[in-house]
Amino acid sequence: MERLNIQESLALFLLGNNVHSALQFEGKDFVDALAEELKTKASLVGEIRACSWRPTCFEFDVTFSGQTHMVATLGPNIPLINEYRHAIELYKTIKPYLACSFKLVKTNPGGMETELTAENWHRLIELVREETFKGSHLQRYKGLGEMNPEQLWDTTMNPENRMLVQVKIDDLEITDDIFTTLMGDKVEPRREFIQNHALEVADLDI
Repeated sequence: MERLNIQESLALFLLGNNVHSALQFEGKDFVDALAEELKTKASLVGEIRACSWRPTCFEFDVTFSGQTHMVATLGPNIPLINEYRHAIELYKTIKPYLACSFKLVKTNPGGMETELTAENWHRLIELVREETFKGSHLQRYKGLGEMNPEQLWDTTMNPENRMLVQVKIDDLEITDDIFTTLMGDKVEPRREFIQNHALEVADLDI
């Protein structure tokens, strides 16, 4: 959700206050209560105003300490976001783990166990990633032309593990637009496309 300008602290605040519907923001008292509580947690809470795209609702801007360059609008838009709705479903399950430490037991090749500690779930993810990639070598290629013949054979040309996919073009105009966006010389549209559609990827070849 952070790529949608909804910081973790704001998302957890809303989830903890059972914000689950855009209709809740039609109540001025409800929005007032959120704003008042946020004043003790955020660095800046703006004035409550009528929502620009949903006049029956109210909204306000909020920023958090250390993130003053990121202004989030708290209003009926947030409960309509797919990622937030998914977070609502997960919240009850993950809530006990949001403010606790973790112990990770690693079994070494000789059978000995090493105990690692993570002070929070952020550090747990970093720790798992660090331990997983120890002894591994990762290399990224921007294109087939940058590979050596042996690398190209292992990753792309070997008949035993390669995949041939027939590509069909159903709409020339849409295809041309996407091709220009992804392969053109303008970086910003390509970055925006990837950010907007990254979570929709069904098949990823790594």
